[in-house]
Parts: sequence; structure tokens; C-alpha cells
Amino acid sequence: MHRTGPLLLFAVALLAGPGQPPPFAEIAGTWAGVLTFGAAMDSPDQGAKGIPCSAVKAVKAVQGFFKGDLDETAGKMKGTWNQGGASFALLLERGTPAEARRPQTPVPPFPYRSQEVTIRSEVDKVSLGGTLTVPTGASPFPAVLLVTGSGQQNRDEEIFGHRPFLVLADALTRRGIAVLRCDDRGIGASTGEPTKAPSADFARDAKAELDWLRKAQSVDGNRVSLIGHSEGGLIASMLVAWLC
Repeated sequence: MHRTGPLLLFAVALLAGPGQPPPFAEIAGTWAGVLTFGAAMDSPDQGAKGIPCSAVKAVKAVQGFFKGDLDETAGKMKGTWNQGGASFALLLERGTPAEARRPQTPVPPFPYRSQEVTIRSEVDKVSLGGTLTVPTGASPFPAVLLVTGSGQQNRDEEIFGHRPFLVLADALTRRGIAVLRCDDRGIGASTGEPTKAPSADFARDAKAELDWLRKAQSVDGNRVSLIGHSEGGLIASMLVAWLC
């Protein structure tokens, strides 16, 4: 099973000595291409081989290189991307690709107030950066805390250019509901170490955010709800159990 991988951008800058033309000047500029890769899992004890994987997680340290042939007339380079002992076919084309259209992404001006906030989780000594959006009109307003799913997420839960929590916060706030969304610990404006934190740690962070939201100006502390995505749904359930 093959998957379309990440879009790769290469900016090629060439240096030369005084009065000397840069070497390989024909490749200077920006080149872009998309990797296509696949993954499968074997389970020897079960006698199963080639089990398709639904996702592939890449390491942060790239440690890869591209090797290919230049077609200067067509403005393309065809070759392979080599990383971690594996190689993948890759076609690079000159120029930056057009920005993907995301018609669902809200654009300003917004018909509500947006406030950058910092919330302290005293138990783990973590500062959580976030955004509170508040409707216009007479307060206090009902409010919602958005709780992110597993993995390192920013306040918009951004992935591949999509920002679902921004879309959700915008939709709710336009309908008269204040919304708080925060960066996970160690991401964006939040501090802390996320890689060794279990769900209980993230639940404590969410509780600190919930406590802050219930006391926020313009918010009706008796009408605050939780919306969790993926692991965030589990964390929301943990918070409800703690508060009951």
C-alpha cells in the first residue's frame, strides 16, 4: 500500500569566489516534489506478512539526500530520495508549488474578540499558551474548552495545512459561545516536556485550562463544556470523572 508523503522544498544557493561564476548555476533556485512511500508489517508468530500500515511516522532528524539527473529544458530533476537506508523515487520541478486552497479556514476580520492567554498548571509547573475567542454582545457567555488528540498538537490542531480547531472555534464563537484552545505542553507558546507525559499529565493541563476558563471574564462559569478529539475525548472523560 503506497501513501503520498510530504511535500519537499529545496532552496539551492550557490557560492563562488570573487569574480568566479557559481558552479552548477543551472540548478540554483527552488525545487519541489512529493514523496510516495509505503509501509507494511510482518508478524512471524502469526504467520502474517505484508500487513498494510495505515500511517508512517518519520523521525525529526532527516539525514537524507537527493540524487538525480537534471533536465534543464523541462525544468525537472528525476532521481531518488535516500534516507535511513531506504530510497524513494522523487521528481523535483522548478518553482514553489501553489499554496493549497483551504476554503474552510477562517480569515479576518472576525466578528468577535480574540485574546492571547497564558495559563499556569501549577502541579507540573507548566505554562500553557492559548487563544480565547469571545462573542460580541452581552456577557456572560457559555464556553467550550477544546482538548487536542494524541501527539504534539498546537492550539489549532494543525496538520498538513489543515487547522480543525481554528475552524471549530470560529464556528462556535460566531454562534455565541466563547472558546478556549491551547498549545500542548512543549509546543508553540507552551512549556514542558511532552514526550514522556502520559494522558494523566495532559489531563492535568486540561484541568488547569478548564479552571481558568470557568473564572474568565465574560464567561458563565456554570455553562462550560468540553470538546475532545481522539485522545482528547478520553481526557475530557477523565476531567468529568474528577469533577463529579
